[in-house]
Amino acid sequence: MTKLDMRNTMDFFGMLTAYALIKRLEAGESMLILANDRAFLPDLRRVHPDCSFQLVPPHELKEGDDYLFQVRKI
Repeated sequence: MTKLDMRNTMDFFGMLTAYALIKRLEAGESMLILANDRAFLPDLRRVHPDCSFQLVPPHELKEGDDYLFQVRKI
């Protein structure tokens, strides 16, 4: 499984990298993204409505925390 570390790289090129990798997933495939910007996840949901996004492990997000989430193409 691919793991992408997006901590402190939430600029335009970082977002494009994440979008491109998700777009290449086949149905049923997944990848992990490590991030620390809470606005990143809603942006991905808007651009990739054909995917599910789940925190690993599920927990409450706090400001400044790093978090890992799994993206799965439906």
